[in-house]
Amino acid sequence: MHKSRYFLISLLIASALTGCRTEQAEGDTAHRPMNVTEKPESTGVATARPNIPVDATVLTQADNKGSVAIEQNSNLVIKLPGNPTTGYSWAVTNYDSDVLELGRHEYYAGATGRVGSGGTFVFYFNAIGSGETTVKLKYSRPWEKDSGGDTFSNEVRVIK
Repeated sequence: MHKSRYFLISLLIASALTGCRTEQAEGDTAHRPMNVTEKPESTGVATARPNIPVDATVLTQADNKGSVAIEQNSNLVIKLPGNPTTGYSWAVTNYDSDVLELGRHEYYAGATGRVGSGGTFVFYFNAIGSGETTVKLKYSRPWEKDSGGDTFSNEVRVIK
């Protein structure tokens, strides 16, 4: 019984880590690299703290269902708590790509370093055009049709 439990936990962790990573095809110009950090584009798991630009507007769970105004060509960062070892992860479900550009997204493990402990999902956006958009994210298990979970939304106004 213990072996099957360890196998299941290992499988969940491996699938969560694999599910957090996406690859961009070479030559794909649909998404330009973000200018929010000097780090290469990454969507993997990191144990360090996020490298967020000092001039970025940072939204957290406390900003859910709120609104924010930012300047064009500025950075918007959304930090949300989560635990991919449960199979749940945050995913962006809505935003206007004429107003915001989604760059990289990362998961940062908690400071405890303990297996199964939660951490922070971080999404980086650039404000590329003026206008308004609703940014929405959903915390769910991607393979389940309706796994419930939390949602996050924020009205973002980008001004010139």
